Amino acid sequence: MPTTVTLQVLFKSRADRSGRSRSRDFEEVTGKLRRWPSRANLARLALGIGLALASWAVRPLWGSLWRGFGTWWAAVLGGLSLVVAALLFALRDRREPAEHAPPAAPETLRTLTSRSIVLGATALLAVGAIAATLLLRTSSGPGAAERLDAIKTAATLVAGAGGAAALLLAARRQRSTELTLLHQQWVSRLTEHDAAERRLTDLYLKAVEQLGSPHAAVRHGGLYALERVAQDNPHQRQTVVNVICAYLRSNPHPSQVGGLRNRSLGIKGPASVYSIASGDRHQEREVRLTAQRIIEAHLRATSEKFWPDIDLDLTGAALIGFDLAHCRLKTATFTNAEFSEDADFSQVVFDGRVSFVKAKFIGGAKFNQAVFSDQSRFDEVHFHQYAMFTEARFIGRTWFMQATYQASAWFDETTFEGGANFRKGRFAERLSLREATFADDANLDECTFTGSASFTDTRFSGATFSDSTFKAIATFTNTSFRNYARFENAKFLSLTDFSKMTFAEAPELDGAVFASRRPSELADYLPDDRTPGQLG
Repeated sequence: MPTTVTLQVLFKSRADRSGRSRSRDFEEVTGKLRRWPSRANLARLALGIGLALASWAVRPLWGSLWRGFGTWWAAVLGGLSLVVAALLFALRDRREPAEHAPPAAPETLRTLTSRSIVLGATALLAVGAIAATLLLRTSSGPGAAERLDAIKTAATLVAGAGGAAALLLAARRQRSTELTLLHQQWVSRLTEHDAAERRLTDLYLKAVEQLGSPHAAVRHGGLYALERVAQDNPHQRQTVVNVICAYLRSNPHPSQVGGLRNRSLGIKGPASVYSIASGDRHQEREVRLTAQRIIEAHLRATSEKFWPDIDLDLTGAALIGFDLAHCRLKTATFTNAEFSEDADFSQVVFDGRVSFVKAKFIGGAKFNQAVFSDQSRFDEVHFHQYAMFTEARFIGRTWFMQATYQASAWFDETTFEGGANFRKGRFAERLSLREATFADDANLDECTFTGSASFTDTRFSGATFSDSTFKAIATFTNTSFRNYARFENAKFLSLTDFSKMTFAEAPELDGAVFASRRPSELADYLPDDRTPGQLG
């Protein structure tokens, strides 16, 4: 039995090896086929076609001297092919090096071996012998003069071939000299590149070390040094932004220092966090504001110092008066972040995904005319003061699930091109969605509207308000539903206005409760035997 198992394993391993070998051969062949249409190969093909056509064009010379102009087009095509071959060889694949990458090494010249020299000499002798033989056989007369002329012609051909070989060797020698010079220049550029990279690394490390200083002035200097590094080296900008974001994440808010530990997120925090609590809170606040201003200043698309395609990760950061108005960035993560004082995101453009999950806005939050190009999440976000999303545009799907609004929330003229989910939202004061547009489904199930709720002139594709509670005035004047509208078990505990409301299909009102009068606008959709306050 063990022998059988061993043989099975052996055969399986051999099969695997043969399979891998076949796969490797196949990949090698397909790789060669993919690489074949390079400029060098195309040049070789053009050269071959040119030589073939040129040879065919001058074939009358083999028998007689150029018979008419019947083959002029072949000569022209052959010449053009030779020109194309020369150009393709001159412009053969030259890939531009990546930005800030080390300079590419120059091409090398193959060594001229003794074997190549012997083969070349043999080829010259063979050419001479063949030419002499052909000329002697095709000479017009048997006399010694004709044979002497044939031998002289053959010698002339050999001499011409030798001269061509000598020119080739001279060109090769010149090319070798040029390649030597190019190699020296490459070594010089490589040395300069390495020196620049070392200087950049030293500046970067020194700046990061300064951020760990217990002195606020030194931390200020570290931030400005990082800014200078990023401004002068575009390929380091994302790294610098990551370090600044790490500083904002790792250090607690000045008002919270007494109750928090310093969190380590990749860089060393101030040497004595508790010294900040004892007397350096104001200075640490200024350092944090400096870090924020550096980010804000370089993300404004209208600025001459704009840094494009930047990702922000400020998870759990404590931000003071954060201002990204008129900025543009790629992705942004503010999960569990805390915004003290007003936060301004007006006219910001997010090109990627955005997350404000469980974020807290202690001050007001402005997102007027903001553009969210991808998914955006505001789940469990807490707005302690006003939340303004007037004329904002949500292109991807949007989530505001279980969000809490302790003050007024404005979504007037806001466009939701993807689905919008406000499920279990809590609106303590006024909610305004006037002239908002929902191009996809809108979910407002299980929401609580303590203040007034206005959906005047709002256009829904399809919307659900199931199990939601309206404790104050609910206005749906001129609201339209292109698809379904569901109000199952919804509770309208105050005045309602459904005037000029339009439905593409009958709304679902099973279990809906109206505490005031029976809404006449919905009379066609409600049973006649139900009275206000008893529906459901």
